[in-house]
Amino acid sequence: MDSNKSKRVVVYCRVATQAQLDGDHTLEAQSARLHEQAERLGYEIVGKVSEYEKGTTLDRDGWKRACQKAVEQKADILLVSDLTRIARDPILWMQALRELSGKGVWIQSAAEPDAFRVNPFFHLWLPPGIQWQLALHELWKTYRRFNENSDFYSKIYGANGWKGITVISVSIGQGEVLATPLQIANLAATIANRGYYFTPHVVRSVENTYLGDDFSRPHYTGVDPSYYELIVAGMRMSMIQGTCRIGEIPGIEACGKTGTAQNPHGKDHSAFMGFAPRENPRIAVAVYVENAGWGAAYGVPIGSLMMEKYLTGEIAPSRKWLEERMLNANTMIQEEEDADVAKE
Repeated sequence: MDSNKSKRVVVYCRVATQAQLDGDHTLEAQSARLHEQAERLGYEIVGKVSEYEKGTTLDRDGWKRACQKAVEQKADILLVSDLTRIARDPILWMQALRELSGKGVWIQSAAEPDAFRVNPFFHLWLPPGIQWQLALHELWKTYRRFNENSDFYSKIYGANGWKGITVISVSIGQGEVLATPLQIANLAATIANRGYYFTPHVVRSVENTYLGDDFSRPHYTGVDPSYYELIVAGMRMSMIQGTCRIGEIPGIEACGKTGTAQNPHGKDHSAFMGFAPRENPRIAVAVYVENAGWGAAYGVPIGSLMMEKYLTGEIAPSRKWLEERMLNANTMIQEEEDADVAKE
């Protein structure tokens, strides 16, 4: 979330027992604290929902109305007096967080705000003790998923035929990790937008036409945009003095990342993803050229030329040589020549 602009918030209050209808836990008392908190932080309250219901589940009318109102009002935050107002079980907090953060809404508690911080893994203001509970729960779920997926590797290598070093390449996107060019392009768009994307779709042309909510509503990752800025800075540096430098476009701050997919059956595959411009991006691309070698050999030139042509309508004179090189290239011929050399 951008800390420099006023946040739009929806206030949510809940009581579960008769005892809470009196004293400091009443709906009125919660509402007063939240309004005071919002005023102190400069928040704009765009909605309020209160309910009298037990917190054993998220399947409550009041909670669902609060979430719906937060989305409809394009709120940045759903504000509660403390996290137990969401539910009693911390695991339900995680569920609520995931559902809302995916729609661009964060959860904030007004209780002891100085003891809360933004956690980049869970994207929620949480006290340290609760962070540990949720972290352990996530690790347990990861362990269970690994055991469930281990059958996949046992089927390939045998029950005792694989170990950590067999799957270590998965951590850098190789091995059994599969992604389509469209998925990679959508990843580039998500980074370009600092944390959200639109459902990819194919059109012949669009002019003054509303595509409907399915294609016009952003999908948020729930990760704070500040973390994307670090990735954007790295991708920009790659275009200036890294592996993407051959793709630097005159007058345009493009960002990119090369990829070289190792191929045990022949030459490596050349890959690239990028977007431009760095600020207010207008295009994201992914390029994958089989048997073409390093990412900088074909992926970067093709991707950067595509972005330049889209943004400016032409290729700069200083890059015409690169355009000609790509237009005249034939990796199939190169592959055949390599095969002939191997036979000799």
